[in-house]
Amino acid sequence: MLRITKLTLFSNHIIVNSFDFSNQVNFIRMGNSKGKSSLFSLVDYLLGSSTITLSEETFKNIDYVELQTNHGIFGRKTFDKNHFTYRLRAEDGKQTVGEDYYKSQIENACLDGDSSERDSVRELADENVTYRTYTLFNFLDEHYLGQIEKNIFSKQMLLDYYRGKYIFDYVFNKNNIKRINTLKKEIDELNKKGARTSVERELYLGKTNRLQSLFADLGLDYRGNAMQKNAEILNKYEKELLIANSQIKQSEDYYYLWDVLNSITNTIRKLKEQKMSLKSQNELNEKRIVLLGSLKELFDGSESDNIVNPIIEMINKCQTVGVAAEQSDFDETISELEKRKKDIQKEIYRIKAVNSEINVDTKRGKVAEARVLLQDILSYKDKGEENVEEEIKNKRKEIRELRNSYDVKIEERVSTLINHYYSSLKGKGYSFIDRDYEKNDFRLSFNYKKMTVLGYTTIISESGEKYNAITMLESMSRQTVIQLCAYFAFNQLFKQEFNFPIISTLFLDNVSKPFENSNKPLLYDLLTLFTSEVKDFNVIVTTDCDEDNKGTRVFYENGLNPILG
Repeated sequence: MLRITKLTLFSNHIIVNSFDFSNQVNFIRMGNSKGKSSLFSLVDYLLGSSTITLSEETFKNIDYVELQTNHGIFGRKTFDKNHFTYRLRAEDGKQTVGEDYYKSQIENACLDGDSSERDSVRELADENVTYRTYTLFNFLDEHYLGQIEKNIFSKQMLLDYYRGKYIFDYVFNKNNIKRINTLKKEIDELNKKGARTSVERELYLGKTNRLQSLFADLGLDYRGNAMQKNAEILNKYEKELLIANSQIKQSEDYYYLWDVLNSITNTIRKLKEQKMSLKSQNELNEKRIVLLGSLKELFDGSESDNIVNPIIEMINKCQTVGVAAEQSDFDETISELEKRKKDIQKEIYRIKAVNSEINVDTKRGKVAEARVLLQDILSYKDKGEENVEEEIKNKRKEIRELRNSYDVKIEERVSTLINHYYSSLKGKGYSFIDRDYEKNDFRLSFNYKKMTVLGYTTIISESGEKYNAITMLESMSRQTVIQLCAYFAFNQLFKQEFNFPIISTLFLDNVSKPFENSNKPLLYDLLTLFTSEVKDFNVIVTTDCDEDNKGTRVFYENGLNPILG
């Protein structure tokens, strides 16, 4: 746990002032507007606050400050909020570090290496609670003393980041944390499950949209989510479609003509191929005749008939083939077939036009597709898909209810501790406290929901019935003492019973102002009791009272680390 040991103020690298702090009560006396409250602002700034407000009269030349703790020395420039230094020991040289590293060292110091409490607070808070939660100061300001009927931590409510809320929620929901964390894990699993089924859900929506489109194409009435009704509509339509199919005229001719058309097309293609082949053959024969004629002339008149006669025979054969090719008139046949092809195509278009309104094949295809989609959709719905969003909503509601509930025993424990400190002042000459205990069954009671402490007494009616009554507020001094007792009670609860990693410093600013001189020593009585029960705890008290005042002299007489301004 972090403990403050020294605060040092520099100007141009020269030490202007330093304050050594003990592990118990540190009593600081300064005059009005001399910078007592600025000490808190400085310490809070060194612990990571982004703002700082200093007394110009006392701190106008301060440009660098250091906070020495049991976990290292933290330093910052007052005019450059982004300049951080950290060193583990006083003999080490100053090392400039980044803001994240600086803050992580503060958090490690507050937690002493144990992050379990921090993680529990973060889980309960539903957000990444930062290290500033653990540099919380419980402190009293002179302007807020005696306002306990509103909120004992009213001063903290003015901070930019109200850090106390998460700590109080954690402490008072200790028994509910296990259930809350279990619910959070279940919500995470449900979110994962929702992510896994997102693809299926998209497919389901796509299929329903496609089914609706098919019904529109078929002229059918789509019944929204009534898929079983849609299946009945589709079955009825399919039967009507089969009847319509049997009434289609010339349907057989339609398919027969397609076969004939395909046959004619193939025949025309083959005839054209043969025509081209014969044409090539004729061209080749003509070349052969010319060649053979040249040979015949070459050997004409020769006595060697065995050379000329074969040539003459070859020429005759080539001429015969050419005549045969010319006589095979392909053009007429092809022309006749193409004419027949056009007639058949016209007949096919006519039949198709006659039956276009029915278009059974297309509609049967759409019916088949719709039937498959319906089966998939019905199957998807039959899986009994859990309503993930509704489950998550219910679990979050339970978490809210758990958070709104709290451990009444802890509330009673705080009340017991407050009464413990308040009753310790009984019989010591403080008249307003003695008057309280003259009342029947006087006691103080803490209310967690309102963060208030009120005094109660038992009233007995004429009929003998007992009931509780709130005592009237007597003075600002009385309320300030109760507020002090509440602060001591919480700090004891945090440190001793919960071992909570909260900074062990209580800052009491001008706390002696509301008390009359005869009542000022009660602050000493409370502080000595608290520090005897809660060890190693910094308490910083500021006052502008004279040290010779009989009400504050006791601090010096007992050596409670007086620091004079």
